[in-house]
Amino acid sequence: MKLKKNFISCFLLFAILCQFFIPTFVKADIGYTQNQEGVFPTDFSEIDGLIRNYKNQPIDYKEAIVSKKASRGDKDGEFYIDLRVEGKTSEEERTKDIVVVLDNSNSMRDNNRVTIAKNTLTTFVKNVLRDGNGKVRVALVTYGSDVFDGRFVNEFYYKGNMLDHSHKTFTTNPQDIINKIPSKVPEEHTGTNSYGYQYSSIGATFTQAALREAADILSTSTAKQKIIVHLTDGVPTVSNKISSIDRSGKANFDYSIAAKKGSGHTFFLKDGYWANNGYYYNYQDRHRPYDVNNAQTGRQLHVENHGVATYYEAKEILKKYSVYTVGIELTDTSYDDRNRGYGTYYPEGTIPRNDILKLMRSISTSPRHYYDSASINQLSSILAQIERDIRNTVVNGKVIDPMGDMVQLNTESTNLTASDNKILETIDLDYNQGTRTFTIKGLNLGRGQWINLRYKVNIKTEDPNYKPDFFYPANGKTDLIPVEKTPNIVREFPVPSVKAHSIDVNVQKLWKYKNGKDLPDSMKKEIKVKLIRKSTNPNVAAADREKEIAEKTLNKAGNWTGTFEKLIPFDNLGYHFEYTVKEVALEGFESKIEYSNNKNFIKSESADVKITNTKNIEVEFFKYKTENEQKIALPDVEFELYKQDITERYLPVQKNGKNLVVKSGADGKFKFDNLEVGKYAIKEIKAPKGYRTPKEFVREFEVTNQGKIKYSETIYGSENLFYQIENIKYPQMYFMFRKLDTNGELIKQGILELQLKGPKEKTQSFDLTKSTNDGFKFEIPEDFPTGDYVLTEKTAPMGYQKSNVEYHIRIDAEERTITLVKEVKGSVETQKNIVLYQDNDGAIDTIKHDIKNDKTVYPHTGGTGVVPFVLSGLFVMLCAGSVYILKKKRVM
Repeated sequence: MKLKKNFISCFLLFAILCQFFIPTFVKADIGYTQNQEGVFPTDFSEIDGLIRNYKNQPIDYKEAIVSKKASRGDKDGEFYIDLRVEGKTSEEERTKDIVVVLDNSNSMRDNNRVTIAKNTLTTFVKNVLRDGNGKVRVALVTYGSDVFDGRFVNEFYYKGNMLDHSHKTFTTNPQDIINKIPSKVPEEHTGTNSYGYQYSSIGATFTQAALREAADILSTSTAKQKIIVHLTDGVPTVSNKISSIDRSGKANFDYSIAAKKGSGHTFFLKDGYWANNGYYYNYQDRHRPYDVNNAQTGRQLHVENHGVATYYEAKEILKKYSVYTVGIELTDTSYDDRNRGYGTYYPEGTIPRNDILKLMRSISTSPRHYYDSASINQLSSILAQIERDIRNTVVNGKVIDPMGDMVQLNTESTNLTASDNKILETIDLDYNQGTRTFTIKGLNLGRGQWINLRYKVNIKTEDPNYKPDFFYPANGKTDLIPVEKTPNIVREFPVPSVKAHSIDVNVQKLWKYKNGKDLPDSMKKEIKVKLIRKSTNPNVAAADREKEIAEKTLNKAGNWTGTFEKLIPFDNLGYHFEYTVKEVALEGFESKIEYSNNKNFIKSESADVKITNTKNIEVEFFKYKTENEQKIALPDVEFELYKQDITERYLPVQKNGKNLVVKSGADGKFKFDNLEVGKYAIKEIKAPKGYRTPKEFVREFEVTNQGKIKYSETIYGSENLFYQIENIKYPQMYFMFRKLDTNGELIKQGILELQLKGPKEKTQSFDLTKSTNDGFKFEIPEDFPTGDYVLTEKTAPMGYQKSNVEYHIRIDAEERTITLVKEVKGSVETQKNIVLYQDNDGAIDTIKHDIKNDKTVYPHTGGTGVVPFVLSGLFVMLCAGSVYILKKKRVM
């Protein structure tokens, strides 16, 4: 008891230490970066700026050495992907239990199959146990009409103990197995058993019972890997009856002797009947076909051969264990058995070799787990291969390799190679179009064995989500499941990233007035645009070089835009295409096609195409003046255009941020073009010098939805009157004033001289003897520009002092006003802001301004006054006159 406790303690300690010292293999820390450049391995090596491969390759996992790289293809946008898996040698860390299932039916006598099978199995068992280091165990199940394990059988065909050629407990001693391997088939055993039955009657093929027995043995196994190696030279001739199939597809069997089907004579089940030659087909139930309720399909399953039950038995076994099957010299097999003179036929028929192979594969883990030994002499090499498979680190492994979202597989480029072509014979390579995923099944690789999957991908430049110059993973997460029975152990491949670019031709249809604004919908028309593709490949015939490849309709519903998308920038040989867009010309419009790349075509890169249809709506007028009843053209008259807004207010039409102004030419004509639908008015903002600038609009009109000019005939009367605009000359500006004395009385004597100085100047004299209350008019010359002027009194009337007041006047030649801004007397300013003159579009308003003068004051006390001066003046004048008269007389 103490020894037992010590053993348990040591075992537990060993188990704990194993957790620390047995290495644990995990997936490589590959790592990916996602940024504005795309998605790619963080630690990468780059090729031509188009490929980023994971740098640290190959990756050495416990079970396999893997790598995955991209390289440049033969044309632009194309890349090769190479996925490689290399096996390793198992260090037998995983325990394995193997059950060898051996067919010992009478047919194994042919071509000395039984002897060759014994020899090759002997070598096989020795090898797997020798190299297993105690972690591999083997059991043996031999069968014919039933399992040959010495069991007692009491059936219609035989009573007594079966032969004992099985070792149903696992052993590491190869001799235990070798001693049980039969060297002859049942019919080679002479004599009878203790019940008088010949052994030849037990040489049928009850495959189902043998596989079931092997599964029962493995059910007690605690090994990591559980394997069945089945050798047979034919199809089953006995089976257990299927009683039902549940919804999961699992069959339930009646294993009773009474329900057993077949007697070992034939593969088929048929209904019996009498024959004319005196023989009859066996009517016993064991030979008859039957129907089974199949809950999975909801229909009846008609069973008419022993392969069906064998398949359903194996189906559940395959879910738990790896099953290798070796078919020995399988050929088309026919049954026509008369039962050796008993007057009984058994169900006859022929099963073709292809159907036999199909059955054999169906009772194997995968097609690659089935080995076809066309000759018994191949059995040795096949078992050697299975031996290697059993010791492989990649056991029935699987690779899942999905395409990346932005790549498209070139399905014709797939090429799977291996270190030995025999490896490829058992591999199932599939590409699922729906999931866009490669699946490699049945990978069995050991040391020095490898497979390489090469295929081409093209970047999906036509994908609407494609971004140019963006690295996309060539694949999704790519995994290797090294061992089928441990699907939770997954090894990850590095995924390369690739990039290219696509071409989109975005077409925009613009309907514009000439001023660049949009036309109303009423003037737009549905149009068709065509995409022309021109090849730059010199090997393409000139006649075939340019083709119309697509057409789109642009209309309001599509917002007048369309995209020719997913266009390839280059052909299969790498020659680029040049794309152009054309449209059918529309009457009444000017058409202009502009490419955003400033060329006449699109090449290599996406670009926009703008097709602008321009409609110019214009109106022209004639500006004139009337002289001698003749219309004389007026040049250089400026006009502004106004347009009515939604509130029915007229606002200036602007261009480049400024009010739109046009000027009449030498012929008096002016026009506004680039008009839009709406109501307009024209304002004259600068008339010729000396001509009135109207305050109101000179014309009002409307541009209709059809682009026509419409005006009020009630207002304008006729077309000539509407389109011809007359200018009226301005009257001369002036201001009125009166000359008053300090008492407010009109001064009616002498001459008054006033001087107006500013940008220009004028002096005007006034005869005060003509003074009235209406005042005098100081006229402003027509060439006086707008500006500030000062009015002063140059000379005062006799008897009055000269005024020292400055009258500051503002003349506005455009607004036609004269304003007395202020009066300045010495240092004293008096603000006035009196509008002396205002021309209200022909209605003249004036205000008279009074200019006052003080009388001259003569001195009259306190001195001689002016009398001496007057007398002196008279004396001088008298002397001068006398001298003049005397000189004149002398001359005479």
